[in-house]
Amino acid sequence: MRSITPQSTKDLVIGAGISGLTLGWRLESESLAILEKSKALGGRMATRRVGEYTFDHGAQFFREGIFPELEALWTAKDASTEWFRKGRDRLMCGKGGMTALAKVFEERVFREQLVERIEKTEDRWEVTTEKGDVFLSQRVFLTCPLPQSLKILTNSNLPFPPELNSMLYDKALVGLFGLDPLCKLPTGFDYVDSPSVDVRMIANQYSKRVSPSPAVTVVMSAEWSEQNFDQDEARTLLMIQKQFEEHLAAKGLGARIQNASLKKWRYAFPSKSTACPYLEIMPRLFLLGDAFAHGSLAGAVASAKALAAQLRSRLD
Repeated sequence: MRSITPQSTKDLVIGAGISGLTLGWRLESESLAILEKSKALGGRMATRRVGEYTFDHGAQFFREGIFPELEALWTAKDASTEWFRKGRDRLMCGKGGMTALAKVFEERVFREQLVERIEKTEDRWEVTTEKGDVFLSQRVFLTCPLPQSLKILTNSNLPFPPELNSMLYDKALVGLFGLDPLCKLPTGFDYVDSPSVDVRMIANQYSKRVSPSPAVTVVMSAEWSEQNFDQDEARTLLMIQKQFEEHLAAKGLGARIQNASLKKWRYAFPSKSTACPYLEIMPRLFLLGDAFAHGSLAGAVASAKALAAQLRSRLD
């Protein structure tokens, strides 16, 4: 969407990850827009199709009961389904991919709108994107990964607490492996948590019913990803593949890999979080998201819920 004249809203959310989408929903504003720099929305609730294979390559699931209001909405929209059970927990995912959960909120999202600067006018905030589009809003909420939000504030010459610069994120290197269609991974091979020092987790996309053909996502540890993030990508992918094959071999399994690709997350997980769920750094200019909670989907949602509740209390 392109604006010939400035678009005016009451509320403007920057970032269409789960925190921004949840906030937009909880505000119940009749005048709201969400700006997203990418073609896709959902942030780490990301799904990618590679040929005949489909992968969730960020967040893999949520535990039932973590955020009941959202879960009720996803159920009503037929967007979620059970993946597997672990003890008494039901591990849930998006139907056809985690991005299905984000798409429930896509109506007010302006895609491919990279925000360059934010300026204070007499009575509103003026937000300009890389495309030259201008949005005027009474309130602005920055929900993207904190380093990206701070870059926008720095480019805009707007102040923020300097200690926020110390809020670091772990990187993640992710191998996406499509297997021979005749390959059958055993029942129960759904999600493997920390199978080795270097591997954070392995997720079976076929058992999730995300991929129509056998496919596996392998996420490397924060330390391994940091060490190899800027190395040759082809070599890095082969190293991840070797780790995956060694894990299968240790279990007496084998799989012929037909397709392999690499995903790089520069801001995968906050290495620490603040004590507060959000910050109002200037009147009606807010910072929120996973760095202000627990670094997980649940934390990002909790940050948005806390701010929405506070804003509603101001009106009471």
